[in-house]
Amino acid sequence: MKKCPKCLGKGIIQNYIMIDGGKCYECNGQQWVNDHHKLSKPYREYEPPKWLIEKENRIMDESYKINHTVMKRIKSISKISAVNVYDCEDIRTLIEGYSNKDLIEMDDQQFHNVVLAAHEEVKELLSL
Repeated sequence: MKKCPKCLGKGIIQNYIMIDGGKCYECNGQQWVNDHHKLSKPYREYEPPKWLIEKENRIMDESYKINHTVMKRIKSISKISAVNVYDCEDIRTLIEGYSNKDLIEMDDQQFHNVVLAAHEEVKELLSL
């Protein structure tokens, strides 16, 4: 008997924990295989390519910048109107139906109306 080469003798594979508790199907969770056992497929940790990581980081940066711009607009309205600054995150959640592009391209009056409508909805939900 030898340690299972697929799970490295652990009996589970951490990356597949959501499927059958991560049980290794090579050793059936027993941690050991016969000496003459042939591995069906070598197990390797998945390492995404560098270009994919860079692309994901760019998308996250762009998303952060867009969300930051929208939140700045909401907070600027909160200074003008009676919108509580603490409601800004709730308002942002309620206006998720609009794309970020639409929210950025809206003129000030349209944006103001959308935020105030969402603010009224927040107040209504909090009063329930």
